[in-house]
Amino acid sequence: MPNLTQPVELRYLPLDLASLKSVRSFKESFDEVCQQLDTLILNAGVMALPERKQTEDGYEYQFGVNHLGHFLLTNLLMDKLAASGSGADPSRAAGQTLRAPLPARED
Repeated sequence: MPNLTQPVELRYLPLDLASLKSVRSFKESFDEVCQQLDTLILNAGVMALPERKQTEDGYEYQFGVNHLGHFLLTNLLMDKLAASGSGADPSRAAGQTLRAPLPARED
């Protein structure tokens, strides 16, 4: 168990999931500063945009961000993720999606 009372170093690495170029650039930056990846958490990014929008790659925005961006990111980081774990303590990738609340029913 890590000592959680010790200071840690945080770094900001820009990532725009609406741009597959940005996802690839993030992977290169990540490799330069991070030796291992224990957990990858993919959290849904956008939902129910008021008007149709496209990613810079030409995909519908919600699909591009929430699915294609996450898919590419996971695939680019898979080797590092697999190498960082062990049989006793495997690394993990977890995807989270959100559902819009259902409107209340009037009975």
